[in-house]
Amino acid sequence: MDAAPSWAEFHGCDERFHLRLARATGMPSIATPYGAVLQELYRYYLPYPLEALRESNEEHRSLVDALRRKDASAAAEVARRHVEVLRSTMFVGLMDSGAS
Repeated sequence: MDAAPSWAEFHGCDERFHLRLARATGMPSIATPYGAVLQELYRYYLPYPLEALRESNEEHRSLVDALRRKDASAAAEVARRHVEVLRSTMFVGLMDSGAS
């Protein structure tokens, strides 16, 4: 994602990252519903400047690092913060649409 030259390419890489993460859980049955949730959320995803989006890669790297260390607590905290930031800065209309 750091090398993506456009918002559209970043967005595609971000989606693939999250789907691969879902498949890496070892619970194959979650990948399809998680993909559906991503598609729903991406309807609200704003085309933020690449610099802002690339900052989320630090969270992605921290999450992968915690998972490699098998530190479930750290991974959960990184994921919680990541979702909190996305909810407050990158998704619009979720509260208005009743999807809270």
